[in-house]
Formats: sequence, C-alpha cells, structure tokens
Amino acid sequence: MMAGDSKVAKCLKDLPLRLQTPSLLIRKQIFQDLTDLLTSQDLPDNIIRGVCKVLSVTLLRYQDAASRALVLDFVRLCVSKYPLVTSKAVHAALLDSVGGWRQTAATKALAKPCLAGLAWSCAVVTQEALGEEGKKIVDVQAIVASVIFSSGAMKQVGKATRIMELMWTNQEIQDKYVEAILTLDPSINIAILGSKLVAFLAAKKSDVDMAKVKKFLLDVLTKTILPSKSKVSVVFLKQLSSFLRLLAHEEFKTLLLPVMIKAMLRSPEIALSAVGSILASMFLNLSVYMSDQSKMFLTNLRSKEENTREDEIEGTLALGRQCSIHSRSCVLNLVAPFARTRSAQPSHSYPPWWTTL
Repeated sequence: MMAGDSKVAKCLKDLPLRLQTPSLLIRKQIFQDLTDLLTSQDLPDNIIRGVCKVLSVTLLRYQDAASRALVLDFVRLCVSKYPLVTSKAVHAALLDSVGGWRQTAATKALAKPCLAGLAWSCAVVTQEALGEEGKKIVDVQAIVASVIFSSGAMKQVGKATRIMELMWTNQEIQDKYVEAILTLDPSINIAILGSKLVAFLAAKKSDVDMAKVKKFLLDVLTKTILPSKSKVSVVFLKQLSSFLRLLAHEEFKTLLLPVMIKAMLRSPEIALSAVGSILASMFLNLSVYMSDQSKMFLTNLRSKEENTREDEIEGTLALGRQCSIHSRSCVLNLVAPFARTRSAQPSHSYPPWWTTL
C-alpha cells in the first residue's frame, strides 16, 4: 500500500507544471507514467478527478498532433476504467476552460484547441453520463462546436463533424443527447450545435428526434435570436443553414415570417443583418412573400445610418436570390436607385451589387 501511495505521489508531483513542458519526449514520458499508474492499480475517484482537471492546461499549450494524441489516448483509457467519474471530471475541466468563449470571435487558431476539447468530450460521453449531466455535456460541446464551425478552418470543421456524427450514431446516446439539448437555455451556440444535429438526424431519417430538435431550434430562432436586443454575429448565423434548409413553407409563413417582420419594425438596425442571413440560407422559393418582405426591407433604404442601409441592401439581395426570375427582376428594380450610392463607397470590398443576384 505504501509503495502504491509513493508511486501515485511521484507521478502526480508538480503535474500541472510538468505538463507544460515544450519537449515532446518529456510529454511522452509523463503520459507513459500516468498510463502505467492507471493500469497497475485502482485509483480513488479524487485522483481521477484531479488528473482530468489538470489536463485542461494542455488545451492551448499543445499545438502538435502528437502531443494532443497523448492526451486523448489517456482520456480514453481513463473512461474505459472509470467512465462516469472521468466524464464528469473532463466536462467540468472543459467548462472551466472554454466557458468564457461563448461569444468569442471564432478564428482558425482557436478552432484547434476547441477541436481537441470536443474530441475529449465525445470520447467520454456515455449514456449514463448524459443521463446525469446531459446539460453540462451538451453546453460544453455547443461552445466549442460554435467556434469550430464558425472559424472557416475546413480541416477542423471536417474532423469535428466526423467526431460528433460517430457519437450520434449510437441510438441510445442520440436519444439522451436530444433529451439534453431540449432542456438547455436558448443561445446561438446551442442553435449552431442543434443545426448540425438536425441535419444528421434528417440524413439518418431519425424522424422523431429530428422533429423535436427542429421545433426547439425554431423556438430559439423566433424567441431568442431574432428578438435579440443586440446584433448576433452573421458568421454565427450562417452556421444555421443546415437547419434553415429543412424548413417548409408553412413553418416559414406562420412561425418565422411574423417574427422577422416584428423584429425589423422594432429594431431594424439590429434585426436586418440577421434577417438577411436567414433568408440567404433558405431553400424555399420566397416569391409569394415578396410583397410583404420587400416593404419590410425598403423602409430603411434611406436610413441615415450607413450600416443599416448596407444591411437593407444585403437583405433585399438575399430575398431576390430566393425568388423566381420575374420576382428577382422586381427586386433588382427596387434596389437600383441605391446602387450608385453603394458603389461609390470604395471602402467596401463587395462585388458589384447586380452580380450577386
């Protein structure tokens, strides 16, 4: 017993500091020692929790694939022996590390540690863990997934998609995951994760779960995102396209359109960019709604605020792209008087406005 305690103490001594070494060889030795410790004896839960907690220092520190693989392999080993304890500890550590990134501007550099965190999370997700801490697990994944998918880092986006879809393939986990996401507070992060989930469910023809998530996302969009009192990042909104493409005419007409009109009448300077982004992502022919929507946009084309005018034109063009050729010509005529004003501003890098229709 004393020998075992001595081995544990030696292995864990100054672990947070030692994990930050720049040497790959030393990192390999540290994780080899941790692996030997884990496989050679039964450890109390507090040791597992402590080790998982300090692993979070590697998220930003480890930049190479070999070092990140060391951590992921160790996390997988932990969950194989202590599934529930490991899952709880890993997600607690991740939430402490990434909780402040909910509204962070996504970058390619930040996508890499977020992908590492997502890989840890998906590796330790179990049906039991989702049953006990589903909200925390999905919340963590929503934060890191929104950064990855909004970053433009296509390699990381592809890997994140494969990791999550592999997790969702397990039907028991999928059902628990859907239950968990429906209980979360609405946010753009949850909407982005839900959009990826609903696209997966649609592809796999999981109609029951898909209907639940789709309804939840419509509520998030109409009750939180569109009525928001502050601008929602267009970069984030573009990540909702896989969900928006699944909307039917009836859903758009009865649920989405009235909220869009109300939001634009109340705070056009806030809602315009969101409405334009939503329209641009849809797969519906919106010609039948052009009368109502064109009036909605034209109201602010003479606004004194340059950003508002720009958002108006972008939204009108987005509407035009979703209409028939005849209706598209009508949209062209509507924005034509404002083209000279827009094209005369060299500070913008837009293509000629008429080429975007």
